[in-house]
Amino acid sequence: MKTMIRTSLLLLAGMFAGSSCSDFLEEYSQDKAQVESWEDLNELLLGDGYLQPCRFVSGDNSGSTASEIHSNLDILHFMSDELKENPDNENDLLSYRSDKFAFYTWQQDTGVDQDLRYVGGDEAYWNMLYEKINTCNMVLTLIDEQPASREEDVAGRERVKGEAYFLRAAYYFLLANLYAQPYHPQTAASTPGVPIKLSEYVEDREFTREPLTTVYGQILADLEQAEACLQGKERVSVYHADLTATLLLRSRVYLYMQDWEAAAREARRVLELQDGLLDLHSLSPGADVVYRDSPETIFSMGGYMISVAFADWRGMFDNYMPAYFISDEMMELFQRGDLRTSLFIGASENFRQSPVFLKVNGQQRAWGNYSEVSDYFLLRTPEAYLTLAEASACAGDEAEARRTLETFLETRMETASSITQTGSELVGLIRDERAREFLLEGHRWFDLRRYTVCQPYPWSKTIEHGHVYYDSYDPLRCDYYRLETNDPAYTLPIPRKVLEFQVSLGDNERPARKPARSENY
Repeated sequence: MKTMIRTSLLLLAGMFAGSSCSDFLEEYSQDKAQVESWEDLNELLLGDGYLQPCRFVSGDNSGSTASEIHSNLDILHFMSDELKENPDNENDLLSYRSDKFAFYTWQQDTGVDQDLRYVGGDEAYWNMLYEKINTCNMVLTLIDEQPASREEDVAGRERVKGEAYFLRAAYYFLLANLYAQPYHPQTAASTPGVPIKLSEYVEDREFTREPLTTVYGQILADLEQAEACLQGKERVSVYHADLTATLLLRSRVYLYMQDWEAAAREARRVLELQDGLLDLHSLSPGADVVYRDSPETIFSMGGYMISVAFADWRGMFDNYMPAYFISDEMMELFQRGDLRTSLFIGASENFRQSPVFLKVNGQQRAWGNYSEVSDYFLLRTPEAYLTLAEASACAGDEAEARRTLETFLETRMETASSITQTGSELVGLIRDERAREFLLEGHRWFDLRRYTVCQPYPWSKTIEHGHVYYDSYDPLRCDYYRLETNDPAYTLPIPRKVLEFQVSLGDNERPARKPARSENY
């Protein structure tokens, strides 16, 4: 019965489908009859509303279909300055080198392969987020109709409703920061955002992109509804959104909007509810730093497949070396005396290549197991501390920023020290702390984007990525691609296959990108 509910409702999940209203209404009346309780909608939300975990089994892909592996937001890691390719061996367990080439090199069309032929597939990220939104819309449409004669049913119904509002806000936030320009308070009202769809039914019409202010307004409205529904509800688990998660996401939204006072206020509210920090003095290299039961973990959805990109494997016929290393720029950010250096970064298991990522899942544990946490949607208490510090510094309350940062760093540095920086140096220190703390957690690309339009302290950098071409297993040459400061490619293009059906959306301008230089091996 419940499987039928999930399947039949998902027939309506396409945002840009071309069915007629009469066809839809007939189908909808049948689907509606399958939902008998708020528990049914809870199951639908868990199965199709939340981002799902995924895993990789060594030797084949039997532990996860290709769509499970790649229908996540791992592209966030490949566009930022956190990774570099390992040229020693072209074996790549997840085909990241080929599948993520267009994102890794900031191509004008993100549907091209390394030979610049259009192969598509980049629409998966857009489609996935809108499919999740449509599931949330279904739940929000039907939830109030479900019977709730007992107090626990009333509470359960409200909780599911709050989770759906939270998730819809989260997905629109992700869409806006992938496919729209960074939020600038002075220009957001005239900046194209993304299409907003709040109905649960298929709409046979041309969609347009709402102004960025409208998109962020909808995000905040959904989070306000989520707060009202989740207030006073006990946390089910870190895999269900709750009040603390709602407040932390809202602090992030305000931070991106440069509403410093509101961002600081929401961060304080988070810390009043959960302020635990994991003392890294108590950990040894090889220990997981980020995990489900950590005092820092507030909420997580999705998997941590990026850890496989750093794993190696001795096979019967082929050896797999790490496909990627931590970038030189990122390594330079880790200072002597920083406890995170040996916990986050080390040598690979078999071939002892370095620097690889050890923060989550270690090495071989990256294979065959579902990660307890996500690499692109994980909410932790350190974010509340660093948001409070950044928002306070940008609002002019530098004393509060320094106090907050000092409290946080007591658990991260071998020896605590006083923070004395002011102005741009203080903000720069906080930004570097975010880069270190949130290494490969999906923050960095979005942070680099928003720094370009930060009104008190704008900042941008040049990023260079090298892509290696091979003859069999031997490297031939490395082409280096460059993302310039304030580059238009900080915003993704609308996928070609989406524009084929929705020309009215318009595209984002991105320059054609050729290698800035090449080196032969």
